[in-house]
Amino acid sequence: GEGENQKTVIQVSGRALDDTGVDRMVLQYGNSYSPLSLPKGKSVSVAGYALDDLGLESIVVKVGKSKTEVLPRTEHGERLASFRFRLEAPRSGQVEVVVTATDKSRQSRSYTLPLVLDASPPRIEVGSVDYIKRGEGENQKTVIQVSGRALDDTGVDRMVLQYGNSYSPLSLPKGKEVPFFIELPSSRALMIVVDAAGNRSSRWLPK
Repeated sequence: GEGENQKTVIQVSGRALDDTGVDRMVLQYGNSYSPLSLPKGKSVSVAGYALDDLGLESIVVKVGKSKTEVLPRTEHGERLASFRFRLEAPRSGQVEVVVTATDKSRQSRSYTLPLVLDASPPRIEVGSVDYIKRGEGENQKTVIQVSGRALDDTGVDRMVLQYGNSYSPLSLPKGKEVPFFIELPSSRALMIVVDAAGNRSSRWLPK
């Protein structure tokens, strides 16, 4: 645009990297946002572009109190400039990343990216284990029923039972506290719980 209608546009592209797979990413617009979740020790590589009719003088990335200039010297004054940076997850908690582009007339525009850094795996709590006999005579068998709950600060995303080489996903709601009541398909099974950031825990049942 021109004059009063002139504005700086920031376009961001990139990728989220995780050995177990990235589950979801949501960005902030205005005052509404759903934070991204990132496991501790993992990283997000961000590459993007800033556009301005007058030419760009600076692109600064702010994480907490740390500020880093990411506009390459070769692209100072360019109307279209690229930038790239990498974010690590050094600790747990909420982190806000702010990318600010400034043009030759010192007008600036910022793009805010909220992150939740999750270093804690989900917890599995067993409440009760019941051995129920069904049938009679030679057809009698014992069924193992287990109840409990899975807990996680950022939210339990999925739960799976492994018995032998078979995997059986559990149809349960997502949330910070997910109760479960299951009948084991064998005398022993491994429950695997994965949170929204990709952290996972497992526990042998019954135990």
